[in-house]
Amino acid sequence: MTEYTCAVIGLGSIGMGYDFDYAYNKNKKILTHVTAINSHPGFVLLSAVDPCQERRALFETRYNIKAYGCIKDIPQDLKIDVFAVSTPTRIHLSSIKEIVDSFSPRAVLCEKPISYNYDEAISLFSNLHAISSTKIFVNYIRRSDYSSHVISQLVESNDANFIAKGHCYYTKGAMNNASHFLNLMESWFGPSTLKPISPCYPCEVKDDFNLDFIASFDKASIVFQSGVESTYSLYQFQLYLSSGILSYANGGEDIFYLSRDFISSNPIPYSKPWQRIHSDLDKYQYNVYSELFKALNGESSMLSAESDALNTLKSLSNLQNHSLCRN
Repeated sequence: MTEYTCAVIGLGSIGMGYDFDYAYNKNKKILTHVTAINSHPGFVLLSAVDPCQERRALFETRYNIKAYGCIKDIPQDLKIDVFAVSTPTRIHLSSIKEIVDSFSPRAVLCEKPISYNYDEAISLFSNLHAISSTKIFVNYIRRSDYSSHVISQLVESNDANFIAKGHCYYTKGAMNNASHFLNLMESWFGPSTLKPISPCYPCEVKDDFNLDFIASFDKASIVFQSGVESTYSLYQFQLYLSSGILSYANGGEDIFYLSRDFISSNPIPYSKPWQRIHSDLDKYQYNVYSELFKALNGESSMLSAESDALNTLKSLSNLQNHSLCRN
């Protein structure tokens, strides 16, 4: 099997932290870039970058691989195929620019959202693609879970003249968290147009915003409603398709489908005849790298390509600009 060399830029929670103890204890969860790369036979970890000396020391002790304080310190002769960018959102674009300018790798896998500023993002990528063939992917993890493929088939079987309806509930920012579900739905229903239906609510994430809105697609209309993370986390949605009802709860850990044939029989929620759709979010980052491996080998992939992520960012940026949100 072909092996692609990798470097992780940012050793915080999603870079290394979430499953640092899990990896040490041989737990099977694979939630970070470092663990996913080390677990997948198609990738090999060569380096990492983080400005925090303590995190670099932890990384070097655990993996016996050199970590650096900044991207420019990575040796130029270290041939790296893939960079995983898990820096704070505000420096995603500058990190990608420095990577492509210095190394021109085969691919960059960037955490979501790719930016808070659509105009800056589109300008950067237009310039980068003029000088480099590097592919950019954005890490909307749920797209790489097999459940999204199953749901895509349910959506495709929707009656041609049926407009799907639904509700989505999110907390902790439209850019950071509603974007997960909007991007996922765009992969099923196509491009979206967003319309605000509330004033902005306070957001715990700097530069982000909370807002209730309607997402309109060609064959779907979904109401997004925000909540307060400190009260309780909300990461769920329900879709009403021509063929039945889909319930996507706990961020995708609990997914159930009820065929229309049973709706009139008043079934007990989430027991038969509700069907559970399997998800594998305990290994979500491994699934992402499996899809990345396909993409690098020219195969069809469920990853969010740069164009997909920019469409999501554009919709949310337009929503913010046409509402009363001004953080």
